[in-house]
Amino acid sequence: TPGFILFLILDNMIDDFTRSLRSLNRASELIDEQLQEDFTEGLSKRILDLKRQIITFHHFVLSLRDTLMRISGRKIAVISESCRKSLADLTGHTQILVNQLGSLRELANNSLEAYHMNLNLGMNRTMKILTIFASITFPMSLIAGIYGMNFQWIPELNWKFGYFFALGLMTLCGGVLLIAFKKKGWF
Repeated sequence: TPGFILFLILDNMIDDFTRSLRSLNRASELIDEQLQEDFTEGLSKRILDLKRQIITFHHFVLSLRDTLMRISGRKIAVISESCRKSLADLTGHTQILVNQLGSLRELANNSLEAYHMNLNLGMNRTMKILTIFASITFPMSLIAGIYGMNFQWIPELNWKFGYFFALGLMTLCGGVLLIAFKKKGWF
């Protein structure tokens, strides 16, 4: 009957959707593994592509579910009562697909958040190293700037060891900060 042919077509569509959902799940798992093991910056594009696929797929499955709900809920002459029950069963299958797609969408959002968190951690490490470097070189630059001024009344200017005193003071400041940062475990 035409109702049975419609059932077979829709059942095959739902089976295809289920296979596609499995491939999306595998892609999501691969992304999660890569996030945990080998973080790369190009991963963002893959996550966003996966999200787009999930959203598109979600719209298709919602449309199919709504169509099945309309067909199975009405008395149509070419669709028998047993076929209507089978179509109602397919509606349940599409609802399961909708729920799974919602979960997969949430996983993709979590993966994107984890990606951004990893990116921020890397940026924080870089900023920490730059801050340490700036903290060590700032006192040295300050001392060099003070002794580099062209004033006549700097006491160490006419002193025989003034140059070595300034270099020693810069080295001492840098060394003390380096040791302090090392003790705090900053690097």
